[in-house]
Amino acid sequence: MATPHRVAPPQGAEVPPQRTGEAEVIHLDPRLTGGDFSSQVLEEHRLALASLVIPHVAVIRRTPIGEPERVAKSTVFQESVRFSDGSVRLATVVEPDKPATEIRTSSADPWITGDKGFNRTEIDQMAQANLPLVWLHHQARHRVWPINMERARTVANMSRSKGIAQAAAQEVAAVKSYLGVEALTGIQVMRRGFSRSAQSANAFTVMTEAEGGEVPFSVHEAEVFPHALGWLAMGKGAMRQGRAELTAISSIAADLFGVHVEDDRDTERGSLRDYAGTASMHWLNLINEALWVTKFRSGEAGEYAKAVRLSAKGIRLHYDMDEWAHIDDWLDINAPRPGIITAKIPGAHTSGATKEMREAKGKLWTNIAHHVREHDGSLDDITAYGVLPENLRRYIVPAKAA
Repeated sequence: MATPHRVAPPQGAEVPPQRTGEAEVIHLDPRLTGGDFSSQVLEEHRLALASLVIPHVAVIRRTPIGEPERVAKSTVFQESVRFSDGSVRLATVVEPDKPATEIRTSSADPWITGDKGFNRTEIDQMAQANLPLVWLHHQARHRVWPINMERARTVANMSRSKGIAQAAAQEVAAVKSYLGVEALTGIQVMRRGFSRSAQSANAFTVMTEAEGGEVPFSVHEAEVFPHALGWLAMGKGAMRQGRAELTAISSIAADLFGVHVEDDRDTERGSLRDYAGTASMHWLNLINEALWVTKFRSGEAGEYAKAVRLSAKGIRLHYDMDEWAHIDDWLDINAPRPGIITAKIPGAHTSGATKEMREAKGKLWTNIAHHVREHDGSLDDITAYGVLPENLRRYIVPAKAA
């Protein structure tokens, strides 16, 4: 097991909040108030942080699934993870032979997808960059029959175990379990996420730092719903967005079909057949994902984003034809955080799966790996601009005034 990368606790930091029952209330940590920010911005951040209630989730059991694989110079294995809220999620874990850093990255699935196809491509990118990873997939094909008390609880809690904060709490619990720690005090964790996974990423950051840990760098792609959205507005956005999504998906399919015909790689990752398995169409997964719809349009993602510390560093990738992104709202939220940069890239929500973007994201994480290797495993001196691939820099959106 890799040794967790620890940082010295900041002077004056408060003891993490005491748990009461199933939730814990966040109190402002004095380390978040540094920097040249106006008193209004500091007060808004304090109120955002103080208003949140964190769900408490723990890992009950991890069960190995299948056999470990070798990818590049890393071991990749899967486990079924059962949580105290009744949820069961598959985890894919990357353990490099010689990690570029001991700082682990956490990630999760976009909506409807599973552990194959495009998600597996991004997992393999981390293995190739020698970056340790815990990737939680969403509730899908875990066993229901024969029924027992644990499985009955899973079915009964299908709806209650979902939500932006709930998913993030599960992700924090999984990271702690794989690191073998009771709390993330003094531990650094990076965060990577696309779409729904990007929504839970800010909550993950807030929860990690509420325990005294740190998310020193994050990459969120195609974040959506920074505020609550009604069904009518959501439907209108889908209608406007539909044509752009069809164009993007057609382009992706054409590209993959060309690779498939040229290389005839039926059994290898990267083939048309493999990418077609990105969407997890198992009946239980479809039920779970249908229950998610009301959760991710709730605006919970934006509320947690407002509570992220003002000195946070990271990259936000958005697509200019993504109606559900509400990019201007995300820019407003991140305006007081100069360490976060936003790139507005041509394309629709699903354009993150194009060959160009797959390659750009692979380059981004390779750049991050090079940075930590050159800085003795540390992310202290990292900057978003410094690791963003050159071909994406022209899409950087000027930061709004805080």
